[in-house]
Amino acid sequence: MPYQAALAEMLTVDGLLLLQASNCNHQIPAKLYEYLRARRPIMALTDAAGDTATTLRAAGVDTIAPLDDSAGIKQGLLHFLQLARAGRAPLPTPAAVAAASRQARTAELARLFDSVLPQSLALPATASSPEEV
Repeated sequence: MPYQAALAEMLTVDGLLLLQASNCNHQIPAKLYEYLRARRPIMALTDAAGDTATTLRAAGVDTIAPLDDSAGIKQGLLHFLQLARAGRAPLPTPAAVAAASRQARTAELARLFDSVLPQSLALPATASSPEEV
């Protein structure tokens, strides 16, 4: 499926499923940011102690179950489906959706670069042409 078609389909579904193993606890998949921007209910099968679960909870999404526990998966999915059918599955907060935008993520990366680069190497903030840089 082409990428743009996949994004368009995300906007129409009743729920999105995110999978991440505990050996990736210090990583957040790019798919999470796409899911947040889709503003649809999210069910995550991941370690509750990982960065992905922390990001989801901060976004107002608490439908999380452990990926390595079949009973926990069953319970989590049944709970998620019950919430989704009742129209009560948690959605990402507007602030989380805004923070997940490419513009916001790029600004965060720029701040990180600014914090580690010596000021003498920083580019002028308001250069209007390549010759001025």
